[in-house]
Amino acid sequence: MQAVILFVLVYALIPVVLYRGIGGLGFPPLAALFIAVGSIPLSIFALEAGWRKRSAARRRRLDGKRDLSRA
Repeated sequence: MQAVILFVLVYALIPVVLYRGIGGLGFPPLAALFIAVGSIPLSIFALEAGWRKRSAARRRRLDGKRDLSRA
């Protein structure tokens, strides 16, 4: 869930960054665009890693329940 929130926050800020640039760091809007586009694969990787982690935890819980039902 944290990855989804981060994903939404990052992409909600893109229009602001594109319009204003990253003033404190001295990046003009075009450079900010390249930074934003470059962060897309990183965001996708973070989401995918979160999904894998949750599905592994779910599998472990289900395996534990199956073991109890066999006993």
